[in-house]
Amino acid sequence: MWPDCLKIWDLKVEFLCPEYGRGKNSPYEIKKLNLDATGLRYLNLLIAHVLVVHRNGIDVRVPEPSAFVLQKHIVSEKRVNIIKRSKDKSVATEIGHYLLRLPEQRLKLVQVFSELPKRWQTTLLKIVKKDHFEMYEFLSGDKV
Repeated sequence: MWPDCLKIWDLKVEFLCPEYGRGKNSPYEIKKLNLDATGLRYLNLLIAHVLVVHRNGIDVRVPEPSAFVLQKHIVSEKRVNIIKRSKDKSVATEIGHYLLRLPEQRLKLVQVFSELPKRWQTTLLKIVKKDHFEMYEFLSGDKV
């Protein structure tokens, strides 16, 4: 089996697959490709909003920063591991603060948020109201 990530020119490649139901604590084995993939909830949000980055003649598809931030906020609440939860919240908040300063990223945040199912929107607003109030005010239009 390949490791769950490969180092290529200081580029970390991680194999991911959607995780549904109860999930599992071990990687998902993809026998046809002879590799392991990490299960990730809400992966469809990241797949639907991608950015192509050109590096050393290679096109790499990465999540749009706005989708990444919103997904990290949602996933952080689902984490059992306190260290991973804290890291997810910290990353989402720090990148979120930066994105809120950029007009084009503010538009992208609104676009991605508005495309989420209503239930996800409600969940996300509850999370950011508690963990990232600036994002909550922006997404909800609430100016307290």
